[in-house]
Amino acid sequence: MKITSLESIRNGLVTQLNELDIEFKEKQMQLDELKGTRRQVAAAIKALGGSRLVSEAAKPAPKKKQVQQAIDELLTDNQGQIASDDLETLVAEKLATEQGCSAMGLALRMREVLALDDYLVRNGVGRQIQRKEIPSGTISNTTN
Repeated sequence: MKITSLESIRNGLVTQLNELDIEFKEKQMQLDELKGTRRQVAAAIKALGGSRLVSEAAKPAPKKKQVQQAIDELLTDNQGQIASDDLETLVAEKLATEQGCSAMGLALRMREVLALDDYLVRNGVGRQIQRKEIPSGTISNTTN
């Protein structure tokens, strides 16, 4: 019986698939073993009174809208203006305590928000951030 080239290719692919299946099962067993060991180590850390694991304690990064809302509230609480040196720290504290956000990416979100037409940065002895007055009948340029 003569084997055609297509059958030869098929047989080669079947052999390769079988080898991949064997390797996959081996790797899956290694992964299961690592997961078990990781669970044991994590349990030991907790039993010894250690802090929570990084993967369990991950906090979300703030969204642009959250940063804008925090800035607006801080400006309202501070008679409409605030020193730019203090702003990022105050926003970070506010977002962490009120919304459980991390400070990851906060500087970028702050630059995005302060670049909106809604804010005015006054340079001088100390840079001040304030909310621009929006004339009645106009729509503010706030986007997410």
